[in-house]
Amino acid sequence: MQPIQIPEFPRLCGEEAIDALRDLVRELEEQRGKELTDKQTTALIKFSLGLISSIEAENRSNTIMNKLGEQMKEEKRLIPRLIKQLQNTLLNTLPF
Repeated sequence: MQPIQIPEFPRLCGEEAIDALRDLVRELEEQRGKELTDKQTTALIKFSLGLISSIEAENRSNTIMNKLGEQMKEEKRLIPRLIKQLQNTLLNTLPF
């Protein structure tokens, strides 16, 4: 068996990386049994699918963290307004 030369790939992140890995999986499936053994192909596919899963989980985590950050910013702006409104309400209801 001849060694396989692995080409250099550009650095990809997020959806670009997922798309590239899915393309790799499709190419591996098409080439199954030709240049790599079935076990090698299966191992590379499992590894690629694991990377896809990891990237998707990181993307979901980043999305959640961004939403939480936005909510916290909104809450920080909301709390002073609520305090002021509460003070005004209390002042207007007190009988002096």
